[in-house]
Amino acid sequence: MEESQTFARNSHIAEYLKDYKYVKDFGEGVDRMCREMEAQGLPKPEYKQDSFILKAIIRNSGYVLKKADFVPEKVDFNPKKVDVPPKKVDFDLQKLNFEKMVDASTYNITMKRHMKAMIAEVGLQQVFGAKYVANSLKVSKTAAIGIIKKMFSLGVIKPVQGNGKGKYMLNQETSKDQNG
Repeated sequence: MEESQTFARNSHIAEYLKDYKYVKDFGEGVDRMCREMEAQGLPKPEYKQDSFILKAIIRNSGYVLKKADFVPEKVDFNPKKVDVPPKKVDFDLQKLNFEKMVDASTYNITMKRHMKAMIAEVGLQQVFGAKYVANSLKVSKTAAIGIIKKMFSLGVIKPVQGNGKGKYMLNQETSKDQNG
């Protein structure tokens, strides 16, 4: 293993760290790291300098230095019939209908994208409000209220009683009406 040159880039910080027992000796970190990595069978760190920045690349145990000999085994695959509950399928179809309603609206692309994201995220019988929309879409509460109002105007969501003011859920009746 190569010996590294030891010097502190900022001697004041290095002195402070040593005085307060954060480090034992100056320059012990890189040498110690190399010894620990070698003991674990890991490759040595790689150093690259870009302008004034020195980058250390540390590889973990998932890194492979040479190409592994890999011969895939033949795997017998027996597909089984999977029973999907009809309610789940119906709800997914309802969500597609909601998205069609949003696409047919005259709202701008960003608003349509926000509404579709909420349709995709909200589950069956899930109650949500402006705070949930704001957190999910990473928008302000005011923007979230605007999104809710537009979804309500399209009939995509309906107000929910008994869960506090300003709570909504997907309007499954509207979607069923769209199906015929």
